[in-house]
Amino acid sequence: MKGIYLEWKITKESIVASGPNKKFVHYFPKEDFFTIMKKFLLIIKKEGIISRFDVLNEMHNIKLSENRIFNKETHIYKIKIVFDILIKEGYIERKGIKKYPKHQGKSHYGFVLKAPAQQIEQWLANLSH
Repeated sequence: MKGIYLEWKITKESIVASGPNKKFVHYFPKEDFFTIMKKFLLIIKKEGIISRFDVLNEMHNIKLSENRIFNKETHIYKIKIVFDILIKEGYIERKGIKKYPKHQGKSHYGFVLKAPAQQIEQWLANLSH
């Protein structure tokens, strides 16, 4: 499965992700990326399968930086980018559907690890320097 964000890089302050033909480019603070990744790792270690919906719910009202709180409406694209980066880097893959009986039977694509969580944690540590 290919993500929509085909290219990405990390700069001193931002994650920069671009789509096909670089028609659109998103920038968001590096700190936000690491905050979302921490939630991702907590969920995947606990449940073994994860969806963007899981991370979105866990991020609700989480402090991103000094004056910013995660907002489902305006920050959802960051979760999409994080998942696309993890797919592109070979750390996760789509594996079926994850159902949510408590949410009127909704289901979302489920993702599983292709590499140990410790390897992702080491990758993140290297990125943060």
